[in-house]
Amino acid sequence: MSMKLSAALENLQNANAKLQADIEHERELEQAQLDFFSAVSHELKTPLTAISGYAELMENGMEPPEEIGSFAQKIENDSECRGLSESQ
Repeated sequence: MSMKLSAALENLQNANAKLQADIEHERELEQAQLDFFSAVSHELKTPLTAISGYAELMENGMEPPEEIGSFAQKIENDSECRGLSESQ
């Protein structure tokens, strides 16, 4: 009986160690997911802020009409997703 209890205890300890390793792995995956979403969010916010600024300047007439084409080009450039594909 003592051997059965000892084997059962060892099995429980092994199962507990595996469970702890699985929990740690899940935590690492969750952190990687949070890091990914944070990076994507930053990559989207940066060009959107610039686009919004250019649009606001044009809307309020703060830019001469001859510069509108230049602003449109900047907006087009900032709207491309080149930053996300380059980081992969």
